[in-house]
Amino acid sequence: MPYEAADGFYRSAVQRADRRIRRDEFVMASDEMSSAKFTAFLSTVFRNLAAYSINGSIHFICMDWRHMPEILAAAESCYQLKNLCIWNKDNHETAKTRIVA
Repeated sequence: MPYEAADGFYRSAVQRADRRIRRDEFVMASDEMSSAKFTAFLSTVFRNLAAYSINGSIHFICMDWRHMPEILAAAESCYQLKNLCIWNKDNHETAKTRIVA
């Protein structure tokens, strides 16, 4: 489950339509932080990752596209952006990965 996203948003249309499939909302990290608080949280996480990693290590940070501004702002102080990978799920049977330089 991505951080800061309401659980129901990611359910499939079948799950939303079928009233028999019931799940409670994911309690932790379910849209309870403001953008500024979430960015501060990510900054702390990224600084700790960098502090406990060897020089030259690469961290693969994954999250949905809706939080790219927060990720980029939080990473600015301790990371150098090397690349961005996007998983384009336009066809569920053949997912494509694009590398953007």
